Amino acid sequence: MESLDQQNKKKLIRLAVIYAVVVLAILLIANRAPIHGWLARIYKVIRPVFIGLVLAYFCNPILRFLEQKLLRRLRPYGLRRVLSLVLTYVFLFALLAALIALLVPQLMKNLANLVFNYDIYIAATVVEINSLFEKINTIVEKLTGIPSLIEEWDYVLIKEKVLNLIGPDSSLMEYIRTIDTNSILGFLSSLFGTFKDYLFGLIVSIYFLASKELRYAQVTKLRTALFKNRTNEQISNFIHTANRSFGRFLTGRLLDSFLIFLVLYIVFSILKFPYAVLLALIIGLFNIIPIIGPYLGAIPVFFWLLVISPSKLLPFLIVLIIVQQIDANIISPNIVGSNTGVSAFCVVIAISTMGALWGIPGMILGIPLFATILEITKMVEVDRLQKKGLPSSIRNYYPADSLLDPERDSLLPAEYRRMKFEERILKIKLKAEEGLPLNIFEKARLGFYRFGCKIRLFGTISDNSLVHVSAENTAREIRREFRSRQSDGIPPFDPEQKGS
Repeated sequence: MESLDQQNKKKLIRLAVIYAVVVLAILLIANRAPIHGWLARIYKVIRPVFIGLVLAYFCNPILRFLEQKLLRRLRPYGLRRVLSLVLTYVFLFALLAALIALLVPQLMKNLANLVFNYDIYIAATVVEINSLFEKINTIVEKLTGIPSLIEEWDYVLIKEKVLNLIGPDSSLMEYIRTIDTNSILGFLSSLFGTFKDYLFGLIVSIYFLASKELRYAQVTKLRTALFKNRTNEQISNFIHTANRSFGRFLTGRLLDSFLIFLVLYIVFSILKFPYAVLLALIIGLFNIIPIIGPYLGAIPVFFWLLVISPSKLLPFLIVLIIVQQIDANIISPNIVGSNTGVSAFCVVIAISTMGALWGIPGMILGIPLFATILEITKMVEVDRLQKKGLPSSIRNYYPADSLLDPERDSLLPAEYRRMKFEERILKIKLKAEEGLPLNIFEKARLGFYRFGCKIRLFGTISDNSLVHVSAENTAREIRREFRSRQSDGIPPFDPEQKGS
């Protein structure tokens, strides 16, 4: 009876917790606006500290590389820490200065040329677009016999529309004239406040990195005092999972964006695009945002080329589509997708929900946040199933009449590609260990894998890949023995030989 009462109490507590969570979620959704305003006020207060912690998190890998690799022989330790901090922030400011020096002067120069010579640009654009329309009409007329499918643009009409938009009597200029002094002062005050928060955030990040071991010890001491050992272990697992998901995702996105920038810059330079560095850099920076980032970056580039060089629009679209297909199917899955373990369905949900809440930062951080939640859920799920004595693999829960292959369908596309890549690497390693010669593609693939392991893009080879390759090798040995026995006239499975 007592055990039944205990079970009933546990069920009641569980139901109460579920109902409380549901009611709390409904209240949060119903009062989203005031709660969002309250959180915004809190964030405004703690924003310098938050900025400092985020900046310290991004700078910590650079600091660790300098301390543990580049300056590891420098003594004493205090001098090594100070010099590593200085070099870390020098690198950070140099990178920021390089981006500003690359972007701002060209943008200001091009905008000035556009404002003062807009009529020349309009005339050149209309001529090139009309020439393109004429070619399209000629092709269509030859194929279908329909003349003038697309009407040519009228230069005078387009010039009047541009003047109505940016001219001295336009609505834009009228709005600029109505801006009062208070609005300008408010904007400058807000700008100064943002600058002040980032300056204090920079100071916080320096102090945090300089004494990060002490801060870690303080937090560990507080956790040990407040929580039980099991709770502390769960908190540590959560922090480790979150750090791994965020770190791998951000590292992968940055490397992927850099590769896209490099490829587009080379292609744009070969095709003689105007301002090839600037155009490739814009798309590369937007590429940090998953899925929709490249298209967001392509929008300003498209309109920029429409004004500067309309004849480059079609080559630009073709190049962008080809590069994005290569990135989406080859580069990004191997660099980013295998590191996060998030399916395309969850990626869309993460971007849409987190983007609606936090804008572009939410789009960037949504995927690693979802990856963290999914990995923790998976850990809890596996633990509960093992306690019940049930299998933890999802392949065991497919319906019996499933038309899909559970082994392949249960894996994410990125995981499946990673498994196949690891199997190829294992086969190449086995071939090299047997002393067999490797061709140029196998050497390149093996070199790429070793480089990826050095920069921690690739981890240890998974157990699934090891099992698959071992099974293939075992099957190959069995087939070889079977054929050799057949050629020698010996039965494949001779009972007398087995008994002897």
